[in-house]
Amino acid sequence: MAALPWSLIWFRALCAPMPWLLILVGGPVEIAAALVPLALLSDILDGKIARAQGTVTELLRRADGWADNAFTLSYTLFVVIFFWRVLAPYAPWMAGLALFRTARAVFDFIKYGRGSAYHFYSAKAWGLAYYALLFLVLTGGPIHAVMAAVVVLGILNTAEGMIATALIPRWIHDAPHLLAALRKGGVVPPRATPSA
Repeated sequence: MAALPWSLIWFRALCAPMPWLLILVGGPVEIAAALVPLALLSDILDGKIARAQGTVTELLRRADGWADNAFTLSYTLFVVIFFWRVLAPYAPWMAGLALFRTARAVFDFIKYGRGSAYHFYSAKAWGLAYYALLFLVLTGGPIHAVMAAVVVLGILNTAEGMIATALIPRWIHDAPHLLAALRKGGVVPPRATPSA
C-alpha cells in the first residue's frame, strides 16, 4: 500500500545529485532544471497519497524530510556555486534567511530533539516559491520577484514555526497554520462545536 509514496520519496532523493552528475558528464543543465517541477510534484503527492491510503508512518515522514533536504540542499549548493553571478546581488537577503532558518532548526532540536513537522500552508507557499527560484536560475529566467517572494515567505514561515515551537510543549505534526498547531498542542482550547 505504501509503495507509491515511497517511490515518490526515492525519486526525489535520487534527483538530488543529478546536477552534479550532469556537470561531470558534460550534460545539459536543462535536464536538472526539468527535474525541479517533477521533484516538487513528488513532494506534493507523497504525503497526500500516504494520508489517503492511511499508510503514514514515522519512518515515512522522516524519509520525506530527508529527501526534501537532500534535494533542496544539493540544488541550492549547485546554483550558488555555478550561478553565483546571478545570485550575488541577493547575497544579503539569502544570508539573512539562511541564518534565520538555521536558528529555527537549532531551536526545534533543543526543544524537541528533532525538527518540527508542522506542514503549515506558509511552508507550502515558501516551497513553491523556492522551487520556482531554482528552476528560473537554472533556465536563465528573471528571478527578482520570485527571490523577493522566497525571502518574505521564508521569513513568515520561519517566524510562524518558531512561535509554535516556543509555545507548544510537545512535538506535533500536520497542522495547517499556527492557530491549528496551538490547538493541537493544547495551548489554545479546541474550537467549540455548536450544540444540537
